[in-house]
Amino acid sequence: MSTILLLLDAFRCDYLSKETTPFLWKCAHEGEHYERVVQSLGFCERTEILTGMRGDESGFFTAIGFDTLNSPYATAKGLSFLHFAEQVVLFLLKFVPQTFGNKIQKRLRSYVQWYFRQQGIIMPSFLIPFTWLRYFALTEDRMDLRWTNAFSRPSIFTLLTEAGKTYFYDSFTALGLATPYASDQERLDAVVRDLGEGKKDLYLVYVSIPDTYGHLYGPESIEFRTILLDMDQMLEQFVGQAEAASSKNRFLFVGDHGMLTVTERFNAESEIENILHSARLKKGKDVLYFLDSTMVRLWAMNDMARKTLPGLLQNVSGFSAYGTWMDVGTAECYHVPWPDRRYGDHLWLANPGVLVFPDFFHRIAPCKGMHGYNPHIQKSQGVCIRWGEGVALKTYPTLPLSTVFELLRQSVGV
Repeated sequence: MSTILLLLDAFRCDYLSKETTPFLWKCAHEGEHYERVVQSLGFCERTEILTGMRGDESGFFTAIGFDTLNSPYATAKGLSFLHFAEQVVLFLLKFVPQTFGNKIQKRLRSYVQWYFRQQGIIMPSFLIPFTWLRYFALTEDRMDLRWTNAFSRPSIFTLLTEAGKTYFYDSFTALGLATPYASDQERLDAVVRDLGEGKKDLYLVYVSIPDTYGHLYGPESIEFRTILLDMDQMLEQFVGQAEAASSKNRFLFVGDHGMLTVTERFNAESEIENILHSARLKKGKDVLYFLDSTMVRLWAMNDMARKTLPGLLQNVSGFSAYGTWMDVGTAECYHVPWPDRRYGDHLWLANPGVLVFPDFFHRIAPCKGMHGYNPHIQKSQGVCIRWGEGVALKTYPTLPLSTVFELLRQSVGV
């Protein structure tokens, strides 16, 4: 018997319905249904699933952290020139329509990424200022998640290897992971082929549709609900093909978190630049910052900034109106590994529905749906369904995302 984990990225708990996702709804009413999955705050859900550790145990919180020792860009060539060239291009693009200018910037960034890959750098540069790249590194994806030293405790991969069992990982995901499969359908097809050729104990499959189109259309939109129905039909077809290739499988459908409709936008970058200018502090020299879609992180780079920055930030009305500053109590509540300089000397969290825009990932168009908010809100939460060979009908109200690890262990017998 094989266990097939299907990670449905950003599949929110209330997406499950007889009308929108009839196949998944059927599985939930025939197998184990965990109605709400609660993750740690942040963007490192795969670590919770693969190790059973929450963020404050694994040390992983955001995908990118302040880490000069491990930055792949520490020895990258041409960063200063690229920064200067990009500033010139951005100045010239002010005289063309914004949408066209943003597309040009994105295209140029893709060419530069090819240049970095020639230097052996896998970590994407996203839209991080070029001269700041040397300060940052990937967190959970800095090492291959399959390595025995990738985590502080044995992962599901380590346990499987020690037990002499096998797994299929090509259909999964990680930042910088080289994979031959470009779409969800290709990943599902790859699993079906492997089931027919040489059955493995565990298959890990990444399904991007809920995340991709939730961002694009918004989680409450008619367009998105139509796409969910299409995805549900795709999954039903996959399960049928998987059973035909090798029967008696066990399926684990996991929505790792939910998504909220964006109701407000906050230009944090403009606010930061204004206060730094007023205090005669230079960005990139005295103060460094990182803009996630729902978080802002800042670092004081010298004594003057360490003394000045706290007072400046507390007096910015936008930060007070649109979110809150992280403190030790909030970090404990959300299982966030903070204080930790990787994640900012100062860490700001957006209120539910507030989008930081522009950020270091999006400048062309703002997303209509976003995640990374308070995980205790129901619409921030995912869902889990275990269905197939040997699974009895049961319903549970909640499940910590980290506990999916134990469900995997039970299913594969390690």
